[in-house]
Amino acid sequence: MSASIFRQIFLRGRVSFLANISCFWLDEAYLSEILILLEDIMTKQYEEVKLVTDGGCRGNPGPGAIAFILMDGDNKVLFRFGKLIGQTTNNKAEYTALIEGLACAAAYTNGEVRCYSDSLLVVKQVQDEWKIKDEELKRLYLKVLDKESAFEKVTYTHLRRTHPDIEAADKIVNDTLDGHKQNLMSS
Repeated sequence: MSASIFRQIFLRGRVSFLANISCFWLDEAYLSEILILLEDIMTKQYEEVKLVTDGGCRGNPGPGAIAFILMDGDNKVLFRFGKLIGQTTNNKAEYTALIEGLACAAAYTNGEVRCYSDSLLVVKQVQDEWKIKDEELKRLYLKVLDKESAFEKVTYTHLRRTHPDIEAADKIVNDTLDGHKQNLMSS
């Protein structure tokens, strides 16, 4: 795929979340796989998707990572993602995972996104049930609202850490923090 077509994809705004992986060095074969995935993304739309997010850090604050898993209505995994985000707090990592997950979801639907997180704080704040006192979290909350505007409906559900979907996202976070390469491709 030529650079001009790649730019067109970004200009369409459908996969702008991939700009966040620009810090990684990608070999040509890996880039080809990503471009094949992009073509697949551009041709598929779902009425609803399920977004499972997690963020964490070693220490609080400390080195952090985020993860999300995007699934269709039948729980088929569409996309998995994990990335280091530098020094952060647990709450900021949780918000960042949600923001990047919503950006990814926009490539798959403009319908309904059902979001799941083990962060009660994030879920209650984005549902406007709890006040946001921290200024940085307020800034991240506003980014979530901005991302929500791409969809007809966004819902949030808190899940316990022991839920299998949360455990899967948590594993991606921990593997990322441990330095294991993450699979950015759909499965």
